[in-house]
Amino acid sequence: MMTVKGLKEILKDWPEEDSHGDPTEVWMETGFELSSQVSTHCRLGSHGDLLLQSNTFENHSDDR
Repeated sequence: MMTVKGLKEILKDWPEEDSHGDPTEVWMETGFELSSQVSTHCRLGSHGDLLLQSNTFENHSDDR
């Protein structure tokens, strides 16, 4: 289980830019050998837990 404290420890020395000067991004695993950029976040319930969200499973097709 990852905690906010553990996440802060991971991120404390993480570079904000890559070797080309581009911002580093946050990605999450969304399935076997699949990943997606984190697009937003929110708190879960009254405990203050953190949910990182992506738009992986949203329908992006205009052909409905």
